[in-house]
Amino acid sequence: MKTQTIETARIMRDGAIDAMAALNAAVELALVDLPQERAAELKHATGDAMGEICEKIIFPAIRAFPELELDQAGWSEVARTRARARSSLNE
Repeated sequence: MKTQTIETARIMRDGAIDAMAALNAAVELALVDLPQERAAELKHATGDAMGEICEKIIFPAIRAFPELELDQAGWSEVARTRARARSSLNE
């Protein structure tokens, strides 16, 4: 994926982080009712999907614009901010 501007790259990076956070939250809820064998399958599939999100969206944006690199606190902040924004749209 090649982005044209840093703002486009930031939007895609943040959206992908948000998608990963939402997917992680859904998996956590789903795991409560799954037997251990099925839980392992779900975790593996989810890990694959998250890896693809990183490889196809987040990492290319950061390679194009290194200033978009985030530490763990930055990833968490993006996820929180995006989740809050998403939840306020549903009110």
